Amino acid sequence: MVSNTFGGIYSDFDIEWKVPFNVVTDLFGEYKLVLPKRKSLYFFNRGRKTTMIDDFVIISKPQITKSYLDFCLVREEQKDDKTEPFSVYALTEWCLGNNNIGFLTPEQIYDDPTCTFAYHYNKRTW
Repeated sequence: MVSNTFGGIYSDFDIEWKVPFNVVTDLFGEYKLVLPKRKSLYFFNRGRKTTMIDDFVIISKPQITKSYLDFCLVREEQKDDKTEPFSVYALTEWCLGNNNIGFLTPEQIYDDPTCTFAYHYNKRTW
């Protein structure tokens, strides 16, 4: 995987960036990995609101992304219900056990045109 070998930034196609990438990467330069937080989601079986980590933007240093992708694949095989985007839950679990991870807040990048860094159109359905 390119991002694991070289690091860099990954962005979904449905994101409208308001600032150059280097503005964001400079701000989070001390972190090995930077991921956005969702405003809120409900766990499928637990019925409670919680902050989730998402993967629509990934800013990474080398040798980090393979670790969480492997974790997400294993957790995906363990899930009972195939209608939920379980990789989001798995990524959140992985982040809780790791240090040196920075987070883009919903005010910086999400599905609201007033966000500082970018606007995520997020038109897909699942």
